[in-house]
Amino acid sequence: CDAEYGGSSTVELQQGEAEGEGTARFAGQTVTEIDSDNSSVSPETGKRAVYAGWAAMRTDVEGDGWDLKDFHGIRLRVRPDGRGYMLNLRTVGILGGEDVDIYQARMPPSPVLGDWCELRLPFSAFVLTSRGYVQHSQAMNLETLKEVGLLVADKQTAPFELEIAEVEAFRFEDEEAERDA
Repeated sequence: CDAEYGGSSTVELQQGEAEGEGTARFAGQTVTEIDSDNSSVSPETGKRAVYAGWAAMRTDVEGDGWDLKDFHGIRLRVRPDGRGYMLNLRTVGILGGEDVDIYQARMPPSPVLGDWCELRLPFSAFVLTSRGYVQHSQAMNLETLKEVGLLVADKQTAPFELEIAEVEAFRFEDEEAERDA
């Protein structure tokens, strides 16, 4: 989170509270003020951090990575709090080697705040990013997904909580694929 750059946001991943379900709770507090005396200097630009108010976490996927080339996107079952979240996917770079590419997609808001909802994010909704900036379009390497992560960065000083019950790859049904093509 932004604390490593002089911010004071906090984040933690805990076991969720849903009865009878193994859920995870991505929660904390984002703070948009930055302590300029303690902000880090970017090794790339030589400038001090000027933006705070974000928190993120990521986890490695099992084994050598997920092969998702036969799927259309990621499905999540979540209980959001109304904040603006993004799902991050980190893949082996399209050129291979040690490079990784990070793709981000905005998670649409829940129709009913505090209720469980299913979100389907097609791979076409993800954009290639570097340090939060959108890069030129590049096809996602769906053969080796290495990490999945969450990000909240909606310029608010406020607590956040997103409970997650399921994350899985999905395929559109034939009718959906034709309609959404």
